[in-house]
Amino acid sequence: MLENDVLMEKSTVQIQQEEASEEYIKRFPTKLHEMLKDSRVRDKFFKSISKEYADIIVYRGIHRENRIERDDFLGNLDEAELYDRPVRKSTFQMCGVSVNEDPMQLIKALHIPNPGRPTLGIVRGIMKCQYGPADFQEGKTHHNWYLFEDKIDSASSEFKIIEVDELCQKNIGTKSGE
Repeated sequence: MLENDVLMEKSTVQIQQEEASEEYIKRFPTKLHEMLKDSRVRDKFFKSISKEYADIIVYRGIHRENRIERDDFLGNLDEAELYDRPVRKSTFQMCGVSVNEDPMQLIKALHIPNPGRPTLGIVRGIMKCQYGPADFQEGKTHHNWYLFEDKIDSASSEFKIIEVDELCQKNIGTKSGE
């Protein structure tokens, strides 16, 4: 399925407040789980995400060129802590894993190569709702994917490393290259 670039039509279902149980919230990594204890944050979070959506082919920057590790699929706040990066503002969005449907938009956003952020590779894979909810904004190819703690390894196994140079040269199958 990774080789099939046909994106399924996105269908989203917002999570109803009654579905936002403590049991559901506990499935998220600690930082997000802690933030969601605040009812205002919890309300904003559940209004902004979709629990159900079609599988989507997405791209993500990773820290190595030749292998994918668990830390490549940590939320931005966890990555900042792990790699000693400054955090301007600690929000629930920063607990998500940034992915992009358009690889050229990802390359542009990460300013690859970027000595300030050690992104050495890009992976391509499938964002699936069974691994966690995501946000969808009209007209945007970027998404914050809120992986469940126990699904991080499964989600990362859906991804394969792609050559950044080859991607930049070919610019095939991207929205910016059409």
